[in-house]
Amino acid sequence: MGLYFEELPLLTRCAFDEVVSAASTGGGVPPGCYGSFGAWMGKLADEKHEKQLISKLLPLLGGGSMVSKLDAGGAEVLDVGCGEGTAACLIAERFPKVQVLDAFEPSIQGAQRRANERQLRNVHFLRGDASAFARPELMNRFDLVTSFDVIHDLTRPDATLQEIRKVLK
Repeated sequence: MGLYFEELPLLTRCAFDEVVSAASTGGGVPPGCYGSFGAWMGKLADEKHEKQLISKLLPLLGGGSMVSKLDAGGAEVLDVGCGEGTAACLIAERFPKVQVLDAFEPSIQGAQRRANERQLRNVHFLRGDASAFARPELMNRFDLVTSFDVIHDLTRPDATLQEIRKVLK
């Protein structure tokens, strides 16, 4: 419960008025309104990814077949909502090809900085709207699409899930 006592004040302090307005109008809340809350959530996610993504989560996919495919270099991965790029960079360090999409420019800048610091050349960051990103060159391209702690925060989660389906092989 301790996490909630830290989370709720951050969330209400940074976007309370925007959330109240969105609840009454049916609109969304822009990602930029969540500043310190987003940073706090990002830190929690980074710790989780660093401990479990490569060693525990990915080996569960397809009974291990996804890791084999990634090891062989015969797969491409898309991470929708990259945050500061932790998951994408971890995958890029371990596997050959990663594409990352995020709709929020400051996140892409941070993610690119992280990839540059690690000298990763096999990770690319694309700026786009998560609810409308499936351009022709991305259709049926990716073997794996990840999205960590993002979909439920989007204005159009349904459209984002439909776009993800379009880009999966």
